Amino acid sequence: MTRTPGDRHGAVASRLVPERLWGGRLRTIRVLVGAAAMLAVGAVGAVPAGAGPTADNAEFCDLYFEVSQLFAEAPDPDADPLDVEEFVAELANLISQAEAVAPPEVAAQVAAAAEKLRTTGAAALEDPELAEIGAVIDAYAFEACGYQTASVTATEYEFDGLPKKLETGPTVIELTNDGEEVHEIAVARIKGDRTIAEVVELPEHESEEAVAFVAHGLANQGDTSYVYLDLKKAGRYGAVCFIPVGTTDLAALEEEDHSGGGDAEPHSAEGMLQGFKVKKAKR
Repeated sequence: MTRTPGDRHGAVASRLVPERLWGGRLRTIRVLVGAAAMLAVGAVGAVPAGAGPTADNAEFCDLYFEVSQLFAEAPDPDADPLDVEEFVAELANLISQAEAVAPPEVAAQVAAAAEKLRTTGAAALEDPELAEIGAVIDAYAFEACGYQTASVTATEYEFDGLPKKLETGPTVIELTNDGEEVHEIAVARIKGDRTIAEVVELPEHESEEAVAFVAHGLANQGDTSYVYLDLKKAGRYGAVCFIPVGTTDLAALEEEDHSGGGDAEPHSAEGMLQGFKVKKAKR
């Protein structure tokens, strides 16, 4: 359960962090960030779509991808309580469906997540135990669900392991932060002929119009998060880290955002961005 723009999302302790958007402005959003106990899977490169889940876990994998996509849309903490309640009810319903068909490897974790949502409601989104539960389920789904996957390492200031080519379909990026600073990966489809480097240099309103946002994930130093992307359309895409240079603490970054301070350039200005192509899957 990840994500963000965001992000969206790593998995799965909920908190407020600033996200620097395509035009360079800073806004605070709700994303899901990796817990310190996040499991690392160790896959290398990209695993193409089409391997598919087994007959025994196919329904669970489809439902869990829906859960992860929905989790990325978690409302802001200051949202209307009715909106939060509606979101939690929808999430609990999906997880309950997944619970009914969960494979034995993660049945206990899925049941625990469903129970937390049923009994504690919105408070479950802030529960560190949900982060640990989600980490186990994410790691299983990454390996066993047959999604197209890529293991990406973030350092200062580059993405290592992000493929140059992917296919349409459900995709999960395992983002591991091996750097000294906080890192994110924001993914969008580029609408026109510009490169991703050109897009991020555009004025705010132009850059936001030049892309279709897909997903966002963030990882603290030493953490791993899972970012769920529904790559529906073939085309050119870009991955960018907009975290300001020198950021080692998210709380301090949020404080700067609220105070109006903070003039550091984003990681993308140091070259932490990459374009890639998505082609239509053959299956």
